[in-house]
Parts: sequence; C-alpha cells; structure tokens
Amino acid sequence: IGNNQYIKHAGYQHAGYYSKLWSTIQSGTTWHGEFLNFTKEGEPYWVDTIIIPFKDEHNTPCQYLAISNNITDRKKLEAALAEQQHNEQKK
Repeated sequence: IGNNQYIKHAGYQHAGYYSKLWSTIQSGTTWHGEFLNFTKEGEPYWVDTIIIPFKDEHNTPCQYLAISNNITDRKKLEAALAEQQHNEQKK
C-alpha cells in the first residue's frame, strides 16, 4: 500500500498484452485482467487485477490504484481440469 507496483513482464503473456495494459491506463481508462507475477523469492503467482487511473486537473492520469486478488489456486485447478479433459479426449 502506498508503494509503486512494478509490473514485470513474466514472459507468459505476449508483449502486446502489457502494451495494451499501459496504453489503457495511460489513456485514463480502467483496466481489468489477469497476469503472472513473481514474489521477491522468484516464485510465480497469478493475480486478477483492476487498475484505476486517477486524473489531475488537466484530465491526465497522475496516479493509479491497483486492486489485485491472488488467483494462483484457481489457475492450478483450471490447468489440472484442462489436462484431465485432454487425457480423456486421447482415450
């Protein structure tokens, strides 16, 4: 809270994903999406994030509020389900 959030390109989403994120919030529009991030120890985790830009008196974004929820467990379950469905289709 109150610190800059550095969004690191994790290599999972294509570079255009992050370009669209930044162009959206820099235009003053709220962005919502999911992305892979890393802990300080380098462990991956997924977040569902909303980034809300706040504008100054010139209607230019000057600050951003990010609200993130850790969805790593959901992503793991989705991957397990997809693998199970894939294995059933192979049979």
